[in-house]
Amino acid sequence: MSFHHSALFNPRKNTFANARHRKKTGGGGKMSEWVNYPRTLAAVCRRLRGVLIEHQDALDVIRVQDTDDALFFVDPPYVMSTRDKFVVYRHEMTDAQHLALLALLKSVRGRVMISGYASELYDDTLTGWTRLTRQHYASAGIGMGRRTEVLWMNG
Repeated sequence: MSFHHSALFNPRKNTFANARHRKKTGGGGKMSEWVNYPRTLAAVCRRLRGVLIEHQDALDVIRVQDTDDALFFVDPPYVMSTRDKFVVYRHEMTDAQHLALLALLKSVRGRVMISGYASELYDDTLTGWTRLTRQHYASAGIGMGRRTEVLWMNG
């Protein structure tokens, strides 16, 4: 499995697409894509300038990076009780892990924004936080239909 090159290097895209490479008709397939990588790698470097990428446990990163002027935008896996299918993400979280995350986020000095689906676990734990909602149409592994997306914010 590899990251699809157009998602990596297209400035109009804001996500990394996970895709298998297919031979394009009339093209050289995967090998011909490497011709453009040196040119487009410079664009990736410019886009990531000033970005810190950590490969560690999120709770450890939050503890280390917490300052008065920090902003933590947290988009954890959806709480299991909010989904129709229960195994969707490569790295899932139990309710106990969600509670540990929320306890830490409630204690930080910085600002916090948490994105997720409406859930009693989050609402009961984040009393006093600002709560914004938005209706949208969900698909994929979480169940089809209209869902309520929630943004919880401290302070």
